[in-house]
Amino acid sequence: METETVESSGTVTLRGRWKDKPGVVERLEEAGITIVKSASSADVFLVEGTPAQYIVNQARRANKEVLDIEVYLAGLSVLENAQAAPMVDFPRRSAIEVGDGWVRILDITLARNNDPGPLCPPASRFASFTFDSPTLLAARTIALGVRYGLPVLLEGETATAKTSAIRWVAHLTGNQLTRINLNGQTDTSELVGRYVPSGGLPEIDIWAYKAFIEENADDSGVNLSPETEALILKACAANEGRGRPLTQVEVQQIMANETLQQPQWGFLEGAVPRALREGHWVILDEVNLAEAQVLERLNPVLENPPTMVLTEGHGTRFGGGGGVPVHGDFRMFATMNPASYAGRTALSPAYRDRWRLSSFLTSPGEREMHQMLRRLVFGEQPEVIWRGVVYQADAGESLYPELKEVEGIDELLRKLSVFHASVCAAAGSGGSASIGRTRRERYTFTRRTMLAAMDLLGRLTTEPEKPVTGAADVATIIEDILEALYVSRLQDQADQQSVRTAMRAAGLAQER
Repeated sequence: METETVESSGTVTLRGRWKDKPGVVERLEEAGITIVKSASSADVFLVEGTPAQYIVNQARRANKEVLDIEVYLAGLSVLENAQAAPMVDFPRRSAIEVGDGWVRILDITLARNNDPGPLCPPASRFASFTFDSPTLLAARTIALGVRYGLPVLLEGETATAKTSAIRWVAHLTGNQLTRINLNGQTDTSELVGRYVPSGGLPEIDIWAYKAFIEENADDSGVNLSPETEALILKACAANEGRGRPLTQVEVQQIMANETLQQPQWGFLEGAVPRALREGHWVILDEVNLAEAQVLERLNPVLENPPTMVLTEGHGTRFGGGGGVPVHGDFRMFATMNPASYAGRTALSPAYRDRWRLSSFLTSPGEREMHQMLRRLVFGEQPEVIWRGVVYQADAGESLYPELKEVEGIDELLRKLSVFHASVCAAAGSGGSASIGRTRRERYTFTRRTMLAAMDLLGRLTTEPEKPVTGAADVATIIEDILEALYVSRLQDQADQQSVRTAMRAAGLAQER
């Protein structure tokens, strides 16, 4: 009977007692297969014989395939014998390329503003950014929305870089960005504007005045004074027809010309109208925390092309042939945690459909955590294979150069990633929780937790009174850090012991 070729998968997880048999791990590693403990990080579950039902259920929840180990290894042998030469070499390309007035993210090229404004996110925000596969694909979705003017909704667990990815693309393209944190008490005034006590001068809508001038051009009895018309038309013509606000002196001159009274109250435009005027990007963070009527106020802004009428103010019309043209750089984004999170509500299908591009960002697994840790210590960025091309971002500086010199540090980083992934799985990331089951809200361990651990590690290994001479010293410090950042967070002693067991299983704690 001829053995069928099994297409090899780059990452597998082992389930069942057979994984302790000698030679299996070595055989997989020789074939270039990466073995991980986290189900979410694996492409395939490998078992011996018929899998137990709990393994089938676990694989189904993770949307993974289950294969028999003997069939898998036999398939690898056939595949390797049929290919005396190495696997096909994929073409290589830089993941990010920046030019004069343009930038490319994977295969999407965008215009780049070489003179960004004050609201453009600075480069310092992204010192620890790791361009792994989930992050680059999220950035590509954002870039696709930017290029074609489509609203983008990113959904995912906390700390899956939803907001950070949008900020990074804004930084890369030189666009100004406004982030609005939504909650159950958010009202429409925070988004579109409200009346506030006036500072003594009226807020003059130049586009409404321009429309008045044009509508009454043939009626000399209702025209504004020539001086006022000249000031209004000059302001409207500025910035290549996009207009500019009137100066205080101009407002005072118009008031004198038209004998206007000083108002007691004035309408202050909110973040969205200002973004429509000036071409900013807007992020609606935690969009499924806000009330439905608040979100629906922005429905016209999510249309193509976007429009808005400020019925709360002076009836100013943005876009759609109204008085204020929508700036070409204006874009809308939203982020949300899954509806299962406390306080969140499910978005209506009609509202969700208005976000033309929607993407679910997966939580980082064992592989992504190891890549992040290597980025922090060695400065290297991971290789990402996408559509037959190997992409890789340029390497950056090591944030912890002292750790880079410690012998055996990469093995410690690998153990840290294994530990973190196992704790995340125990807390219920991607499945049912085995710790914190009696709590109303499950425990959350994210990239932020590991970044805090690395920051403490970097500080403690450079203290002059505690010199670090090797991996053993670093391992002792790591054990103390994990006790402080992971174990101490847990309320139940049984949960604490479970996390300590995960520390020992990963080789990061001594038996006690």
